[in-house]
Amino acid sequence: MPVEVVMPALSPTMEQGKIASWTVKEGDKVEAGDVLAEIETDKALVELEAAADGEVGKLVIEAGTSDIPVNTPIAYLLRDGEALSDIETAPAQVPEKPEAPVPAASEQPPASSVVPQPITVTIAADPELPADAEMTEQSV
Repeated sequence: MPVEVVMPALSPTMEQGKIASWTVKEGDKVEAGDVLAEIETDKALVELEAAADGEVGKLVIEAGTSDIPVNTPIAYLLRDGEALSDIETAPAQVPEKPEAPVPAASEQPPASSVVPQPITVTIAADPELPADAEMTEQSV
């Protein structure tokens, strides 16, 4: 089965990226670790390396395409004995940004507007200190 190359998550907050450029073309032989593309994020330009040896079977998304969601297939690598026809030929498209979901009306009654009062704590006096004792730095 061909190796699927997906848009990587280059940071924990990354949701989408841009293929700045491809450094390979379809039919090129690559080894694990070879640079396939340059991926641009909002913070950096990072090289995407091949995860396996093989031949570049298909570049699914063109260079310059932006707003590609993380984990979207961007290319396929063919291993020995595999053919281009082994790639599922569903055309990959960059999905449009989904509309923000409309929150459903809550069936719970609104929260009470009564705010509880803070608890006050009274500190007891030390029975060993005289009532007229004065605290100084040396007392502490």
